[in-house]
Amino acid sequence: MDPSIYTNLPEHLQIIIVSGYLGHVVANSGYRDNERKDELLYGILVFGLFGYMAFDLSRGLSQHIILPGLIALATSIVVAIVWRKYLWDLLHKLLHKAAISNEDNIKGVWTGIIQNTKIAPTQIVVALKSGAVFECDDVQQFKDSPIPLYYSDNNGNIAIYVTKRTSPDGQEVEVKATQNPDWGDRITYIPAEEISNIDIRFLKK
Repeated sequence: MDPSIYTNLPEHLQIIIVSGYLGHVVANSGYRDNERKDELLYGILVFGLFGYMAFDLSRGLSQHIILPGLIALATSIVVAIVWRKYLWDLLHKLLHKAAISNEDNIKGVWTGIIQNTKIAPTQIVVALKSGAVFECDDVQQFKDSPIPLYYSDNNGNIAIYVTKRTSPDGQEVEVKATQNPDWGDRITYIPAEEISNIDIRFLKK
């Protein structure tokens, strides 16, 4: 696509598009799988309007567009952070209390779990279709590892620090080589197609 399409747009549209897109990305980080085009458009417009208001109010601070432009970007990002951290949950709690909806606008149960920053995992048990089981008995002991705690994506793939393995015939083996002071911590990747079930214990932060 020719970039001149954007550079030839009026100034206010350029500010709305750039600041709005950044705000939308921050506000919906981790929740953008299968995002519809209209959701992207409305997100850009909403956060872009905050950015443009900040741009318009700060225009008198400098003769150049750079400073007001940076203020516009920062405003959209701050508004997005406030929305994601506080207002998102508040809105859905109000809707729930008013008996309007139980919807949280998160696409997928697994996404809602792994993107929840208000909970801390303590144990993970991954059962495979083969009958084998991989466990991490104390997830928090890996909080300072190069990849902290565990890692997963919205497709259900997961990587954990295995501290105990159970073979398909039921034999349990403690894994003592997961942490090594010289070689580092060993994380095990488990593809979603091999998993039959995942159990995770959480505590509220």
